[in-house]
Formats: sequence, structure tokens, C-alpha cells
Amino acid sequence: MAGTAEEKGGVNQLNILMLAVAVVASNSLVLSPILPDVARSLSSTHIAISRAVAVYGAGTMLSALFLAPQIDRFGARQALRFGLLALAVALLCSAGATNSLMLMGAQALAGLSAGIILPATYTLATVCAGPNDLSRSLGKVLFGWSLAFACGIPGLALISDLLAWRLAYLILFAVVLIIAVEIHRVPSLGDRVANDTVRFSTFSALSYRDVLRLLAVCLCFTTAFYGVFAFLADQARQALIISASAAGAIILAFGVGFAAGTPATQLVDKIGASRLLPVVLLMNAAVYGLMGVAGNDYTATLAVVILWGAMTNVSLNMIVLLLSQISSTDKGRILGLNSATTYLGATFGVTVAGSFYESFGFQTVLLWAVLLQICGAMLLWAVRLSRQ
Repeated sequence: MAGTAEEKGGVNQLNILMLAVAVVASNSLVLSPILPDVARSLSSTHIAISRAVAVYGAGTMLSALFLAPQIDRFGARQALRFGLLALAVALLCSAGATNSLMLMGAQALAGLSAGIILPATYTLATVCAGPNDLSRSLGKVLFGWSLAFACGIPGLALISDLLAWRLAYLILFAVVLIIAVEIHRVPSLGDRVANDTVRFSTFSALSYRDVLRLLAVCLCFTTAFYGVFAFLADQARQALIISASAAGAIILAFGVGFAAGTPATQLVDKIGASRLLPVVLLMNAAVYGLMGVAGNDYTATLAVVILWGAMTNVSLNMIVLLLSQISSTDKGRILGLNSATTYLGATFGVTVAGSFYESFGFQTVLLWAVLLQICGAMLLWAVRLSRQ
């Protein structure tokens, strides 16, 4: 009986952490389907509003580099609570934004908080798990991303379509406050103060062989992903004349594909990530090409986006897996660099894609994404050949 209660408590703790990830993921990507509504409400342009996504990525990148390494000093639970409260302020400011600059500032703060929330959440996931359940525990918490893609973002887009886009941010604000209150249920293990002489240097992990190469591949992959994702829904709304909720269904299709791609990751253990990743990157390039062909048909777009979600899941898994295998002692710092690179890709991707989108159209954004995937694959093959 006691074991059952303990098991139930562990499940509840993981659910809280999963919701924290889902809220961060929902905020980071919800602007895509509601971008035209926000731009019209704030009397701004689509490109100006999209810069809020870019500054969010920049904030997360800086936080992952310089703030996240301090989690060990202050404790993961305390860091998570602080990050959630900062995110709540950012979401409230986003809901009350009166111009694009205010929205950008609010999302910059949201990015800084996300750079603390995500690594703190992943750390606490291992605290909640038993020694033989680490993978299952982390897997459940990471399911928060799928939850955001499948429910959070489409649901918020529907609310924006039927009521108001500001309400979407207010709902996220309310959920964050609930999570912050419930954090006391999460174990306080790790809430320790480190010796002040300890120095947390994320950049020292760059000295490991293959870290820079894999980070470069990660940059190619994430730059293309965020650049396309930021403008896919807006392009669909303009080309197909659809509503925000219909554009949200495109995000839902991505979430369905992302979740469906999970079983495919079992192939990685059989074939090997280093051998399979360049092939998958080329498959990603083909998917971006298919988007250009399917862009004038809503059903075809949904089908391609489902495939895109599955390929994204598999690609991310392999990149993180290869990085995590480089060192067992500096895994946290290496994965911190991965987070920073991911959001550098978000910032760079949205900024450059926005220029392409405004000047040349969405087809040019897709072509750019294709070339980035090919560059990533070629980089992996070139290094592999040099070692033979």
C-alpha cells in the first residue's frame, strides 16, 4: 500500500514537470499560428512580430550558457521556481503588450526563464525516478513537447481565433502560476549550496573531440527547423485563406508526427546514430522540398507536416544521443551547449528566414532549409571519411 502511494506521488511529480516543459514549449511556438492576428492587433508587420521569436531564442541561448550552469549551486527545485515566476511575469507582459517592442521584451524575459526551467526540469526528473527508471522518467517529462504540439499550441490558436490572442498568453500565465505553487510536491534533493570556489564553465566542454562538429550539425538542423516553423502557418493562412484555428491544426499535425516518430528511434540502437543521422538529414531535406510542392493543398500540407514531425523527433534524438555519449562526467555542460546552440539556431533561423520570406517568399525559405540539411549531412560524412 505504501509502495502504491509512493509510486502515485512519483507520477504526480513527473506530471508537474511535464506540464512545465509543455508550457515552455507552447509559449516558444504559439506565436507562429497567431502571428497575423498579433500583427494586426498591434498595428505592426508580420516580420516585426516574428522578431519576438528571435529574441526569445537569444534569451534562452544566453540563459543556457550563463545561468543554467548555476543550477547546481542553488538547487534545481529553487531554480525551477525562480524560472517559473519569471516566465509568469513575461507571459503577463506578453498579454498586455501594446506594441511589437514590448512583446519582444516580454519574450526576451521568457527566453531567459526557459533557459533555466528546461535544464532544472530535466534534472528533477532524474531525482523523481528510481535508479532503474531514469529513461522512463525523462521520457515522460520530455513528452511535454509532444503535449504542446498536439494540444497546447492548437488549442491556444483556437482560443485566439474565437476570442482573442491575448487570452492565449493569459491562460499560459495561469498554468505557470499553478505549476509554481505545486513545485513543493517535487523532491528537494539537490537543493544544496555549492562551494563558492566552484566554477561552472560550460565552454570547457568544447575541448572534447566531436563536440564542435555535432554542435555545427545541430545548428544546421535547428536553424532550418525554426526558420520554416516560424512562417509555415502564416504562409498557409495566406496561400490557403484559412483561419488561425485551421493553422493551429497544422501544428497539431506536427505534434502527431512528432509523437508517432518515437517508436522509430528504436532503429537508432540497431543501425547506430552516427551512421543513420546523415541519412535522416537528407530525408529532412526531401521533406522540406515536399512542403514546397504540397503548399497549395491543405490536406497535402497536413500529411507532409506529420512526416516532418516524425523526422524531427528522430533527428533530435540522435543529435542529443551522440552528444551525451561523448563524456559521462561533463554530460550536463555538453548538453547545455546543445541547448544554447539550439536557440542560437532559433534566433538565426527566424531572423534570416524572415528576411527571405519578406523579400523572396516561402519557397526561398524552404530552399535554404534544404541546403542546411545537406550541409549537416556532408559535414558528418566528411569527418567520418577523414578517420578511415
